[in-house]
Amino acid sequence: MSSSTLFSLTLCFLVLFNCGFAQIEQVTSRHEQQQARRRSSQHSECQLQRINALEPARRIKSEAGVTEIWDENDEQFECAGVAVIRHTIHKRGLLLPAYTNTPKLVYVEQGRGIQGAVFPGCPETFQSSGQYSRDGSQSSEDQHQKVRQVREGDVVALPSGVADWFYNNGDSPLVLVQLLDTSNPANQLDQDFRATFT
Repeated sequence: MSSSTLFSLTLCFLVLFNCGFAQIEQVTSRHEQQQARRRSSQHSECQLQRINALEPARRIKSEAGVTEIWDENDEQFECAGVAVIRHTIHKRGLLLPAYTNTPKLVYVEQGRGIQGAVFPGCPETFQSSGQYSRDGSQSSEDQHQKVRQVREGDVVALPSGVADWFYNNGDSPLVLVQLLDTSNPANQLDQDFRATFT
């Protein structure tokens, strides 16, 4: 094969690859622009005349209590870019550790209990740090799991990517209302809420 033919062939492949990559970039940028327009149009088209009280669309019973989920595709929730869930946890009940793909606010409507959150991203997640108390004894505390007491009226804010759980150590049902921000950029896949129990 002559060097001029090889040069011509190489030049053709180079042009084809560059054109192919340029088209792929155009398609992906068009897709991203369409998604951005769709999100902005959803929020700009919100013309709610009044807010209506809604009943939960799904109700899930378990040994520990009841979880009620409102329809996130309802116009009011879609317009606000949120999903709403209410958990009623019986005495000595545990809401299993769950990961959500959105940031959320948890309002403690009734009762008291313990809330735990595991923050990702650190390789030493399961290492404990030793701390000394005033009397000289050593206690251990997990560096990346935050455990706190919650009671009626408290609001807990959690970023996306955090697994959290609740335990009812009170004498009455622990009622939690979760507001999940599905329109947040951290919710990368779509406008839907997804929970994964760990």
